[in-house]
Amino acid sequence: MDYDLFFYLYCFRLNRPEKEFYCSSLSKVMKMLDIANDEAAIKSAEINNQPYTSQYFNPNTNEAKTITSMKEVEGFV
Repeated sequence: MDYDLFFYLYCFRLNRPEKEFYCSSLSKVMKMLDIANDEAAIKSAEINNQPYTSQYFNPNTNEAKTITSMKEVEGFV
C-alpha cells in the first residue's frame, strides 16, 4: 500500500483537505477513491461509446435505502 499515492489521490484528485485525509479511516479513503474511479469509468465509456455498468451510479435501480446514521455507510467510519 502506497501511503503517498493515497494522499496525492485523495487531496489532489478529489480536491479534499489534508486535515480530512489524516482524520479519515483507510476504508473511507479507499471507498472515496473507488467511487471516483467508477465515475471516471462512466465518463470514459460514454466518450468511447462502450457499455459500462456502474458499481455505484446505476439509474436502473429503483431501490433506495434510508440511512439513519453515517455508521451504516460502508467505509465511512
